[in-house]
Amino acid sequence: MGLKTVEQYQESLRDGRVVYINGQKVEDVTKNDMLRVGIETSSIDYAMAEMPEYSDLSVVVDEEIGEPISRYYYTPKNGTDLLKRHELMVTGTRLGL
Repeated sequence: MGLKTVEQYQESLRDGRVVYINGQKVEDVTKNDMLRVGIETSSIDYAMAEMPEYSDLSVVVDEEIGEPISRYYYTPKNGTDLLKRHELMVTGTRLGL
């Protein structure tokens, strides 16, 4: 599977998973105040893939499926790949602050 949009990622979290917080069942993890910060932070990675200024950093074509994927899921092949992944993490963290 290729890239997901922010909306597709967030919708994928509504998959019937069973989550409890403080003994209370969470009906929709995307609407829970305690989980929302984590979801918004994770969404930054998906948003970066859609932003032209970050797409080269955050997106790479997977040779096996021939589709663009997040660099987070790409197996680095060399030092340049590792440096780009590091820069992706630094940039994503900076955008999340």
